Amino acid sequence: METSNRYEQILDSHSVATEGLSSALACASRRTRSMSSIISAKQQVRRDVAAGVLAPLIVGYVLWILRRAKQLRLKRLYFLSRDGQLLLEVGRRLLPKMNLDCELRYLYASRAAWHLPAVTRIDADALSWLCSFFESPSFSTRSVLSRISIEPEEIDSHLKSIGLTEESWPRKLTLSECNALQQLLRQNSSLHQLIVQRASEKRAVVLKYLKQEGLLDPIEWGLVDVGWFGNLQNSLVKMLGSERRTPVRGLYFGLRGHSIDERFGKREAYFFDERLGFGLSSVDKFHRYGLVRLLEAFLRADHGTVIGFRDDNGVVRPIFTEKRNRELLDWGFPLLSETIGCVADNLCLDASSISVDTDVREPLLEVIEAFWLKPSISEARAFADFPYEMGFGSDSYAVHLTERYGWSHVAKAFWTGKEMRAHGAIWDEASSKLTPAIIGFALKIAVHSSRRIRDLFRPLTYVMQLLPSKPARRHTMIPDGLYEDAATSEICGSSPWPKTKNEIWLLIQVVGLVSALRLLLCYFNVKKILKWLPPAHVPPIPERRILKKIVRYTDVFLGKVPFSSEGNCLPRSLALYYFATRCGLPVKFHCGVRKAGAQLKGHAWLTLDGEPFFENGSPERSYTVTFTFPVAETDEATV
Repeated sequence: METSNRYEQILDSHSVATEGLSSALACASRRTRSMSSIISAKQQVRRDVAAGVLAPLIVGYVLWILRRAKQLRLKRLYFLSRDGQLLLEVGRRLLPKMNLDCELRYLYASRAAWHLPAVTRIDADALSWLCSFFESPSFSTRSVLSRISIEPEEIDSHLKSIGLTEESWPRKLTLSECNALQQLLRQNSSLHQLIVQRASEKRAVVLKYLKQEGLLDPIEWGLVDVGWFGNLQNSLVKMLGSERRTPVRGLYFGLRGHSIDERFGKREAYFFDERLGFGLSSVDKFHRYGLVRLLEAFLRADHGTVIGFRDDNGVVRPIFTEKRNRELLDWGFPLLSETIGCVADNLCLDASSISVDTDVREPLLEVIEAFWLKPSISEARAFADFPYEMGFGSDSYAVHLTERYGWSHVAKAFWTGKEMRAHGAIWDEASSKLTPAIIGFALKIAVHSSRRIRDLFRPLTYVMQLLPSKPARRHTMIPDGLYEDAATSEICGSSPWPKTKNEIWLLIQVVGLVSALRLLLCYFNVKKILKWLPPAHVPPIPERRILKKIVRYTDVFLGKVPFSSEGNCLPRSLALYYFATRCGLPVKFHCGVRKAGAQLKGHAWLTLDGEPFFENGSPERSYTVTFTFPVAETDEATV
């Protein structure tokens, strides 16, 4: 017997909590690894991941499906393609061990094959589906129209009316062309009639297939699909319409979204249900979206995507993008599926020592986290070229699950401020393992530095907004009701617009200082920052003339770019302290607190000769002073 690997050790550690079921999964994994003959080290790693990670997760899900079928007295389960092919194979191996009288079938389905036939009229649901075509990052006029079974030649005049000539049909659409085509599909009534007509033609063939597969039989049956919104179930119910004899029930791995609409039958989930806040939906994003990516990657079939159906002498057959998923098979997917099936065969479900009804999601989650978030270098290499499928229907394409980053990625990351990924399904943790440590470190520094620099200089865009394109009228731009007293209004009442080069330079200094203070406050305390702000040499004669513009620019800028939801008083006071001391004014910086219900509220302000400096009212009357800078010499001596 093989020694336990790290995944089996995790499962064994939960033996008591799962009443032996997790240990049974670990034992089946060990037995499977000891029985198989492996040629290469890469195959061995893939086999170990299949036995210790994928098989326990899939077996746990299928055990729940079979338990629910028994509890609901379902006589037949339909496993939807293509996610359901591997689930069906595991289900057939576990069914005899569960003592369950239930027929398991494979049902060909896909968004491309079912969504159009489900359209009976152009309502809100249909329009929403039509608009979803434009969520793809790359598509052409021909590929968009193919989803509704229309050739561009059929609506040539409509396309030309929005500027889409025949030469543009095969190429990728621009953003403006996308918007124009979307509006055409949403608003043109003659196109709506054509869409409904094509949907009716497709629906007749699909209904014949569904009847052929027994969905109209008078027995209780259920659908099995991985997830995530139940849209295929919605389309199925719409197509069946009044011919449906029994309620449709869907059994999913996970459900996302927020609405619970039972018009299209009942649905329930094994691992999480965001609609109900059920299961593991309240934990961090990995538990939902990391699982989504992992399951979509490895729950695959040996055939291509179903894009429609054809009536072949009375027998309805599916139409595939390709009969054999050659890229997946060439990678070595049969090794994964055979290993997972072998674990199901080796699973011992002895009722005297194991409880099949036990919840094993916690240990399964730990196993998945260990693999997906902390892969070994050998695992990253073994799955680096795994073909992950993206796209829709005949426009689908395969990408690699990982990517080895280089110095070009570092340069792009610094330029854009984003982590450079070839596509949205990149397995980041495995890619990091494949990337040299120095490049991985440089990537993090590049992204962090770029974002900090952008945060620092982004406010300069507001400077350009303050620069007038034509002579500005005199008006007041004072946020938060400041300067309500006459003396302050007289000082700060001039126009906020910079008119001369010196005023523009002063505005840039204010924006630069406030932006720098925002950055410094993330890393240093106020006392340390204050020690850096006073000038080395104080002017012998106080220069008060420019302070009115400094105060105006500071308040306008902070009004445009607030420091935090709590207020702008801290960066404002620090900025004014910096400029006031350079103007030769012996101002003091104060922090104070006051009680507001059960909470304490803080405030920062300046004083000059004991009087509030550019403040609305007297903060010392409302706040208890907790900190003053600079500290008076007498106070220092006392301390």
